Amino acid sequence: MVPSDAFDMVWKSALFYVLLVTLLRVMGKREISSLTAMDLVVFIMLSESAIISIADKEIPILVGVLPVLTLSMLEMASAFLSLKSPTFRAVVEGVPAVVIQHGQLDATELRRQRFNIHDLQAELRRQNLASLADVEFAILETSGNLSVIPKPSARPATAKDVGKDKAPTAGLPVDLIVDGVVNRDVLRMVGHDDAWLRKQLGRIRPADVLVATLDASGKVFLQPRGGKPTTKETRRS
Repeated sequence: MVPSDAFDMVWKSALFYVLLVTLLRVMGKREISSLTAMDLVVFIMLSESAIISIADKEIPILVGVLPVLTLSMLEMASAFLSLKSPTFRAVVEGVPAVVIQHGQLDATELRRQRFNIHDLQAELRRQNLASLADVEFAILETSGNLSVIPKPSARPATAKDVGKDKAPTAGLPVDLIVDGVVNRDVLRMVGHDDAWLRKQLGRIRPADVLVATLDASGKVFLQPRGGKPTTKETRRS
């Protein structure tokens, strides 16, 4: 015979499974990758409430269901208020952060979001953008995803645009300077030295550079702290 405790856990598990799936469908939640911080907190609390009610046989089923229903109603009320009130939505869900605007990195916003240059470059590569110089806008959404709008020159070319089946590709750029620190190993790897780098920087000190990259075609992308980005054509040895 099946022990009564085991049977109790089975039917409670089935009940909460059906209840949670139904509530999530009613709440109209999106995929996990686009959840806001508040959504994630509610989902964790829902699962914890269900697990405690299933595992503790001393808790009446109604007492276990009430927190789940309460959290679900609070979440639906929050979603409704977010639709009606932009102010409420901004307070609860936050607002998107523009980390690149008109091709210029916003160092202050990057620090505020705790989003470093390497993370930004990794996200750009995931979206098939090899260089910071190719980005017009980059927006860090409230879900944590990075939305990128490339410059017109970096948008995918069609066969009609280039007059051939394949558009030309550029190599992966290398980091010469990141957050004021010169990467001398990379500098040597590409066949250049400090004198060449100083020539590319002009009057700008390396310590005042947020990021500087060199791509395979010889373009140096330079973003000073608090200044406008520039792209300079050079020749690679």
